[in-house]
Amino acid sequence: MVVFVLIVKSGNQIPNIFVLTILKDTISILHNATTAGVVPVVSELLTSERLALSRDQYGATPLHKAVLFYQPKLVKLIADKFRITTRAKDQVGSFIVCLKLFSQYSFLQ
Repeated sequence: MVVFVLIVKSGNQIPNIFVLTILKDTISILHNATTAGVVPVVSELLTSERLALSRDQYGATPLHKAVLFYQPKLVKLIADKFRITTRAKDQVGSFIVCLKLFSQYSFLQ
């Protein structure tokens, strides 16, 4: 269940707490959908480089999770859409080793 907090302010500004809540929820849903291999959800939520490089509590990006949970369709989708993600390392710097498992994809050659 997602709970949104809305603080009403005068004028046309959206309060920062509301924007941060939406972003945090989007990142959480994106990471969970990637782990589960739900391609349509990941495709719809992955709208910016910032989201593609978002990290979970362990320092993993959506591409890291796609590799670790063996989601080859998502590996290709994320890496093709945001090539910078192929250079992102996890918190111990070992991402390239895991990514080599998917060497059949053209973005790794």
